[in-house]
Amino acid sequence: MFSKGKVAGRPSFTFDVATFLAIALCGSPIATADHPLQPLSAKEIRDSTSAVSRYFAANHLPTERILYPIIVLKEPPKSAVLGYLDHGGALPPRESKIEIMHYPTNRLWDATVDLASGTVIGLGLQSAGTQSSVTATEFVNADTVVHANANWKTAILARGLDPDQCYLDVWAPGDVPGPASMAFGPNGRFLRVVAYYRGATKVIKNPPQNPYDRPIEGLVVSVDMNAETMVQGTPVQGKVVEILDTGIRPTPSESGNADQTRPALNPLIVSEPGGPNYVRTLTDGRRFHWQNWDFYAALHPREGLVLYDVRFAGRRIAYRAALSEVYVPYGIGDTNWLWRSAFDVGEYLMGTLAQKLERDQDVPSNAQFLNAVIANDSGGSFSYPSSIGVFERFDGFAWSRTDPSTGGRDTRGASTGPRCSRRSPWRARTWAPPSARTAA
Repeated sequence: MFSKGKVAGRPSFTFDVATFLAIALCGSPIATADHPLQPLSAKEIRDSTSAVSRYFAANHLPTERILYPIIVLKEPPKSAVLGYLDHGGALPPRESKIEIMHYPTNRLWDATVDLASGTVIGLGLQSAGTQSSVTATEFVNADTVVHANANWKTAILARGLDPDQCYLDVWAPGDVPGPASMAFGPNGRFLRVVAYYRGATKVIKNPPQNPYDRPIEGLVVSVDMNAETMVQGTPVQGKVVEILDTGIRPTPSESGNADQTRPALNPLIVSEPGGPNYVRTLTDGRRFHWQNWDFYAALHPREGLVLYDVRFAGRRIAYRAALSEVYVPYGIGDTNWLWRSAFDVGEYLMGTLAQKLERDQDVPSNAQFLNAVIANDSGGSFSYPSSIGVFERFDGFAWSRTDPSTGGRDTRGASTGPRCSRRSPWRARTWAPPSARTAA
């Protein structure tokens, strides 16, 4: 089940699977893989980009002004994976899949790297105009060039607001046609930017303020990410090509928080004195056995949580279970909203939005954690601590029956096993990674 939160910009999600596993991410480098679908380590990510850099230099392809939108394990063929899982033997060869975007020419390649030899064994140039997901660097650059734009500042000041207090929400452009300066095609890579106000005037005691409670309506900026803007003498990738201002509308002044906090509740302690009823094996404890259920858990940068080789009592239920897409068409007829139809997996890489989970906040006190490493768009990686949480919980009763003659009762509790949940800080991606993340 996916549940969508009420924040205007983006939802938060909870993903339930039959057994109860709760997910967020962090990671440490992995020396040796012991499962064919084990995620890439920090070293494997670095080796992948190094191999691509050498190959591009040797073949007179671009080596500067490139980004790597996604770097992941290239999953082996299903037959090879099942052959290893069912019969053992040698692990299938480990390969990585990496996208290379050269933004001055708006071209995108996808490469396959053999991790054992550190060489590129496959390279494909995508059709002109093929777009990758939006990268973290582009979020930052779009924010920079819009904040530096004099016409945008004028529009904000006309609303009685401080431009420095504006949080900019960067979006993929959608399919609604824009102005002539925003012509979709093989040479264009555009983003749209809307603003929210951080400077609430009605401030109450309990921070933090949520900028999504104060949308600045009637103002949409279009940015061409293949052009450049000089900002304080430094070239920044991205150029404002249109500012659509449909008129000044009131901006809310409330902080978005409750005026009062409710009294603290007495502690609710969850404990398992005998330890959990699930067993974790393999590197980082990614393989789970709970009652008759078995599966392998990983966090994919694009899709988020993926469960592999799900079995019940030895019978394979699913080879790969993952989120395919989250399509969010806002469906509002206003000109400033018509284009807002987000594809949160394909456009924004759902897995990269995971946060560190905290006991007694996101997960109960009996939770254990897994970590993850995810590549950044410059060819390095970030560690996401405690991004997968694993716990058991009491889930009410399964049934209760009473014998009408004797009054005897048969009541069974419903035990819930691994559940995966992830807190998703939508639009925090415009800023630097949270302090909990460290370069891997």
